Amino acid sequence: MLRITNLKKYYGQTRGAEDVSFSVKKGEIFGFIGPNGAGKSTTIRCIMNLINKDGGSIEFDGKELIKNDVKAYEKIGYLPSEPALYKELKVIDMLKYNDSFYGKDTLPKGLAYAQKLQLDTSKKIGELSLGNIKKVGIVLSFMQDPKLVIMDEATSGLDPLMQEEVYKIILDEKNQGTTFLFSSHNLMEVKKLCDTVGIIKDGRIIKIASTNSLTTTEAYKVKYIENGEEKSLIYKDDINTLIKELSTKKLDKLLIEEPNLEEIFMHYYE
Repeated sequence: MLRITNLKKYYGQTRGAEDVSFSVKKGEIFGFIGPNGAGKSTTIRCIMNLINKDGGSIEFDGKELIKNDVKAYEKIGYLPSEPALYKELKVIDMLKYNDSFYGKDTLPKGLAYAQKLQLDTSKKIGELSLGNIKKVGIVLSFMQDPKLVIMDEATSGLDPLMQEEVYKIILDEKNQGTTFLFSSHNLMEVKKLCDTVGIIKDGRIIKIASTNSLTTTEAYKVKYIENGEEKSLIYKDDINTLIKELSTKKLDKLLIEEPNLEEIFMHYYE
C-alpha cells in the first residue's frame, strides 16, 4: 500500500531523513517509532508532500505519489501531531468544510465518530482543549473512508478512557481493510495496535520486525549478580551461547526473561 525507497531530506546542512526505506502492507498497522529528531515527522511530511524530498521515491497503492495528485491524496487520511484548524469555525462547520472536498457524503461518518469521542460539535474550535482539538483531527482523518491513514502521535493529550476509544476505532478500521502508518512515542500502544514496527535513528531505519518477534525471539533480558555487583543487559543471540558465556562466571543470582518493547527500543538507542 505504501513503499518508501531511499528517501532523503536535508534542511540546509541538517539531516532530516537519510536513505529511509520501508513498506507498509495493505491492511496492516505499521508502527513508526523513534525519539524526537530521529526523522519520523520529516518522513511523514514528505509522504504528505508538505515538504519536498531531496531524493528517493514514495509509492502509494502501486503508483509514485506526486504533489498534485488530488485523487491519490483523497484516499489518504492524515492526523498531524498538532492539528492546525480554523479556530473561528464550529466543529460541525469544520466537518462540513472537510466534507466539501470529496465527491461523496462523508458527514454521517464524521458525526458518528464525533459522538464516539464525546466531541461537542456545537463548540468553536478555538474554545476546545488540546485533547478535543486532537479528537477533531482524528475524526477528519477518517471521514472519507481512506485506504491509508497516517497518524502522528494519535492519542497524545487524550485521557486513558478516550485513548481506548481511539484504539477501538483504529482496530475497527483495520478490520475493514484500512492500512495505517502509526507514529508514536507510546510504546505500550504500539505493542497493542501494531503488526510491524520500524525503528528510526539519526534519519535511518535501523530495524523492521513484527511486533511479536521483537518481544520474543529477538532478544533476552539478562540480570545477574556477580561478586555482589548487579549487572543487566539485552542479549541478542542464541540462548545456548548465552548460557555458555554465563557458565564462565561465578554468579550469585541469575534472571533471564523476555524484554518489553520499551527495553528493546532503548537497547537500539544505546
